[in-house]
Amino acid sequence: MKNELENKNIDSLIKKVMMDEESPLMPMGFVDQLTRKFEKHTMKKRIWEEWSIKMMIIIGVTSCLAAVMYFTHQDMNALWKVEYLYPMLGLLTIAFIFFFDQVVLKWMFFINSQKKKHT
Repeated sequence: MKNELENKNIDSLIKKVMMDEESPLMPMGFVDQLTRKFEKHTMKKRIWEEWSIKMMIIIGVTSCLAAVMYFTHQDMNALWKVEYLYPMLGLLTIAFIFFFDQVVLKWMFFINSQKKKHT
């Protein structure tokens, strides 16, 4: 009995508040804007996570190779000679291209598809 009375009081209080207060006006396209922001945020997070995982794998393999070379007492200073400059620059170029392909292009295509979808 007491529980029913409390429920009636709560229901009447909710109805009174709903009648007294006007609902706030939402701008046109509010849900679309919110959806776009959420999609951009999740896509950006996913792209960076994927790229980070791939780079961690590459760095891990390279670190293992360096550790094997160090513990087998191979000459590590020989890697810093001038004749290894071009292969090192090639690796840096490949890393940049990998970043551009995996992050920048995916983000650009995603933004382009968002513009087409929400216009």
